[in-house]
Amino acid sequence: LTLSASSETYSGTMLPLMILDRDDAVLPVEDPWRSECRMPSGMIYPLQRDGYMNAVYASLDERDYADDVTYSGKGLRLGKPLRLSFSSADSYEHCPYMHALQYRFSLSELRPYTPETMDHLEIGSRLHSVMERFYKEGGRFPESRIPVLFDEEMALWKDGKRFEDGEIREMRKSSTRPSGILISYLRSMYLDNLIEAAVRMNGISSPIPGFGLEEKLQREFPELGFSIYGIIDRIAVDEDGNGILFDYKKGRRFSAADRERKGLQFYIYRLLAETGSPVYPERAFFVTLRDCAFSEVSLDDG
Repeated sequence: LTLSASSETYSGTMLPLMILDRDDAVLPVEDPWRSECRMPSGMIYPLQRDGYMNAVYASLDERDYADDVTYSGKGLRLGKPLRLSFSSADSYEHCPYMHALQYRFSLSELRPYTPETMDHLEIGSRLHSVMERFYKEGGRFPESRIPVLFDEEMALWKDGKRFEDGEIREMRKSSTRPSGILISYLRSMYLDNLIEAAVRMNGISSPIPGFGLEEKLQREFPELGFSIYGIIDRIAVDEDGNGILFDYKKGRRFSAADRERKGLQFYIYRLLAETGSPVYPERAFFVTLRDCAFSEVSLDDG
């Protein structure tokens, strides 16, 4: 794990957040907090700890988070109602330390580390963009249109650009760029599956004109002190007019346990759709683009 904040960089392995408060922050390979982070933590030395905490303090000052998130020796104090999503809850379930970094300190919004290997987040974003643009065109002729859109998306990525809100925009200079070999690899791995996924989705659903692509929905619960939000990859309708939710994943089919755990996001999406969608979702599918598997999640018990 490598994190950057205010031009200072911390490189090491994941650690429970509480360890950053210790004066003697040196851990053996096996540490007593391992169950909290669910991964071996390795070591962090006092110099690394001090440099990283200074970077966190500086980044919070630079971002003027005084009214939103403050950090003290006793822990976090929130000054505003929580804003929750499935991703944030899932990240806490997987690793509370990473959750704190991403959703409390907002370090994911700072200058990112550029990996020497594949940028999986960027790859997933590009695949989503191909499908979004295809359905914005009307979702017809996937065999001919998706290859064109895929090649356009890869060319934009190589040039340091992306589609956002219907416009071509520059990426951050520190963002990754794909090599020609990587583009060829991704084309061979995903292109046929993107086409097949579109054909199968078109066989069971139809687009909603002007709605249902990367929809950003939010619902307030002021009496409870929080709101929930989510970005839904695609909302469509079946032949009877019932809503269908599709969520793209760049990997392979989930195990039964993972499908049950990750399926909670569809219950959140349906809750959001009650006030923010013209149709009520009755069915939901994970579409894993590595193997073009459609995994249906039952909404009956939500």
